[in-house]
Amino acid sequence: MNRALAIALLPALLLPGLALVLPGSALADIPFSVEPDTSYVAPDSVFVLDLFVDAGSADFNAYETTVTFDPGALEFLETTPVSLQEGPLMTGACGTRWHRFDEVGGTITLTHALLCAGVSVAGPGTVYRLTFKALTPGVETWVEIQEAVFADAGVQITPVTTADALVTIGAILDVPGDRTPRAGTSLRAWPNPMRSRSTLELSLPTEARVSVTVFDILGREVRHLAEGSYPAGDHRLDWDGTRDDGTSVPAGVYLYRVTHPEGVLTRRVLRLP
Repeated sequence: MNRALAIALLPALLLPGLALVLPGSALADIPFSVEPDTSYVAPDSVFVLDLFVDAGSADFNAYETTVTFDPGALEFLETTPVSLQEGPLMTGACGTRWHRFDEVGGTITLTHALLCAGVSVAGPGTVYRLTFKALTPGVETWVEIQEAVFADAGVQITPVTTADALVTIGAILDVPGDRTPRAGTSLRAWPNPMRSRSTLELSLPTEARVSVTVFDILGREVRHLAEGSYPAGDHRLDWDGTRDDGTSVPAGVYLYRVTHPEGVLTRRVLRLP
C-alpha cells in the first residue's frame, strides 16, 4: 500500500471529526523496529519477531505498516485467530480495536487502531507479533519495515524511524553417519557466552588424532585451532574470537567442532558484542 493511501485510511480508523495534519507537521518521533534485531535460529524452527515501539515515543492510537521478508528463507505462520498476533501494548490499552492483516508473497500489510475514545498509547512495547518458520539452512535474511505511518486522533506523527531485523538460519554441520566418540570423550566451552576469549576443554580416554575447528552459524570455517595426535587426558585450547587471518569475528553464535577417529563432537558458544 502506498504512503498516500495509508495516510488517507488512518483518519477513518480514528476519532471522527478530527482533521489529519499534513505530512511535515511533526509532533514527535516514533522509533519503530523489528525485535530482536538479530536472531540465530535452527532450520525448521519456529520463532517470533515483534513489531516494537521504543521508549520515548509520541502518543498514538493507530498505525499502518508494510513488512517484507524472503519467502524462500522464511515461511510466515498466521496465528488462529489472527487477533492473537496483536501485541500487549495495543490489547492492554483498549478492549475495542480495528485490525486488518494480510500476507502475500513475502509482503505483510497491517493496519491496527484503538477505538476507545480518548485512548492512546506510547512506547516501549510490542504492538504486533509475527511468527515464522526457518526454511533454508546456511542463510542470512532480513525482515524489513518498508513503510510505517502512525497517527493520534487523526493527526499524523512524523518522523517515524524504523529498524529491521537480521535472521541467520544455522547450517547443519553434522552429516549422516557421524558417530559420537566412545564414553570418556567430552567437550566443554567456557565462559559461554564469551566476550574476548573462550577456552575449549577436551577430554580423551585414549590417545587419538583430532582436528579442532571453529565454524560460524552458516557453516563457514572461521578458525582452525588444532590438528594432531593428543595423549589420553584433559587438554585446553583457547580461542580469542579471531579468524585465521587475525581479524575479529562479530557477535553471534559459533560452533566448536572436534573431529575424532571415532566420530564428531560439537559445542556452541555465543560471542557477545
